Amino acid sequence: MTASVRAPAKGLWEEDEEINSDDDVVFEIIAENFAKDWWREYRIQLQHVFKQKEVLIWATRVEKL
Repeated sequence: MTASVRAPAKGLWEEDEEINSDDDVVFEIIAENFAKDWWREYRIQLQHVFKQKEVLIWATRVEKL
């Protein structure tokens, strides 16, 4: 796993006519297999733990050359 803050990375959103911001952190995990159902459940757990409306997890197939 690799964690990085892509500087300057800010998440911006508007709520109640006020602009809010957060620092974005990216975690990269390289795995041989992808258990889609497990990651879906884990994403929901992370949303609760970090009190987020949404946590984004995406998967990309990579071919080593």
